[in-house]
Amino acid sequence: MLENVFSSIVKFLLMYAILNIFYSKWKSVKEKRKPKKVIGPPRNIRFVVAIPAHNEGESIAETVQSILEAGKKEGINIKEDDVKILCNGCDDNTAEEVRRCGVEPVVVPVKGKEETLTYAIDKLQLFPEEDDVFVCFFDADTKIDPEYFVKTKEKLEQNPDADIVCGRPRSLPCNWLT
Repeated sequence: MLENVFSSIVKFLLMYAILNIFYSKWKSVKEKRKPKKVIGPPRNIRFVVAIPAHNEGESIAETVQSILEAGKKEGINIKEDDVKILCNGCDDNTAEEVRRCGVEPVVVPVKGKEETLTYAIDKLQLFPEEDDVFVCFFDADTKIDPEYFVKTKEKLEQNPDADIVCGRPRSLPCNWLT
């Protein structure tokens, strides 16, 4: 009987020690994951948005409006000229819907997302190569969360060495996947 009690106490102490070690390791890893506090002047982060669009007339207006609304948040200031809708081979009303939102569509003479983005970056040079200007790529049938750019800017400010941040926009109901 005494042997069983002693054995149980030893097992308990060993388990406690092991859990304590794991907790200590987990806590140190968790501390390392905390965002760095940036000391010094704030970055002058600016966003430019690129959206390849092929026959997206049904959804593009809601996408553009969500970007412009999110871009009005304090400290963000995305203007219509910062939104590049790359119309590639459209034979629907995509360009007209984009214009109704106050954005001038960019007609691209190639098809496919990869080809369109490559063409826009290489040939049209639509995106500034300045420090702290970040290009955000979205699909044409997504709705951007109103806080998307604010949260992205916060992450970039907390991590000054970051070159890229990834978020998850929501697909609109007319998305081919839904």
